[in-house]
Amino acid sequence: MEGFLLIPEAVWFATGGALAYKSLDFLELHKLPKSQWPNFSVLYWLAFLLHAILGGGLAYVYLRAGQNLGPILAVNIGITAPFLLRTIANQADGPIQVDPDA
Repeated sequence: MEGFLLIPEAVWFATGGALAYKSLDFLELHKLPKSQWPNFSVLYWLAFLLHAILGGGLAYVYLRAGQNLGPILAVNIGITAPFLLRTIANQADGPIQVDPDA
């Protein structure tokens, strides 16, 4: 239990933001017929957990880089972490263009 106390507050806020965002899916289920509900398999819950880990992990990286994260910014990082990482990965898919004069 003591290990949890060593985790910075901003990481907890980011993890909570990620979980809150993923929880919004549950709030929308009543609008869908049950035939369109997701299959609540292990993979579904793994994705739920991975979103939280990515959010908290990215906040931790910001902290290690010397950034000061307040609660609002940490929650925002937690919510947007998967989208940010996907954007960075998609940009890195192509070959890197190097200026021949460089």
